[in-house]
Amino acid sequence: MKKLLVLILAIFLTFAVPYGAAKFLSEFMMNWLHEIFLLSQESSYFFGALIHRLIQFLIAILLLLFIFKQKKIVALFKFDTLKIDMIEFKSLFILWPILTVLFLVIAIFVVDGFTEYLSGLYVFTPGWILVRTSRDLFLLDAISEEVFNRAFMIGFLSKGFGKHLKIGKFKLSHAALLSIPLFALSHIQVTLYPFKIISYDIIQLILSILTGFIFAYSYEKSKSLILPFLLHGYTNLVITVSAYMILFFF
Repeated sequence: MKKLLVLILAIFLTFAVPYGAAKFLSEFMMNWLHEIFLLSQESSYFFGALIHRLIQFLIAILLLLFIFKQKKIVALFKFDTLKIDMIEFKSLFILWPILTVLFLVIAIFVVDGFTEYLSGLYVFTPGWILVRTSRDLFLLDAISEEVFNRAFMIGFLSKGFGKHLKIGKFKLSHAALLSIPLFALSHIQVTLYPFKIISYDIIQLILSILTGFIFAYSYEKSKSLILPFLLHGYTNLVITVSAYMILFFF
């Protein structure tokens, strides 16, 4: 019964934090900014993302305070083993750009309308290129999502799912494994009241599951959020830059 309650609450928070409190407060602040400044579409996108992710980060920190001691939260931001951990993931830093470009090129030739789909996500103008790459470079999504989806969610799920599973050389807690599909679910656009799915992107969901495994493993391996921050930001930036490169050549 405890496991079921923990899982239900985790699913609820997966939607309630980004699409509930964070979305409501960020939209309120953006409306206020629009009344004061005449923001361009690109500026509105960037500042909207910045405010939304900042609020999500603060909510995640507050949630962490409910389940962890403050000293343990500080330990989540340690750099002690970062150099060693980065070496272990060096193959990812090399392969990810290659695999991303390869996937995009194949998709353009195999999937009808993929170029239009890509150009809809990544508008090919100087202003949009700047804000999209800046969002990834400044780790706007990476920091807030990792604090919530890794530090908080895995810690919370461990209250009901504390055992570990070993897959080859990979060792992950059941809580970390459960956090992976929840991370994917958090990328489905919804309204909370009444609950309704607005939109979802199947490619993004697949990528979220794949990268969610990488981020969860790196978090439990390093016992710190710094490595997941960097990996998350790097994978996002590679996808953004690769998408613009493909649109430039095709």
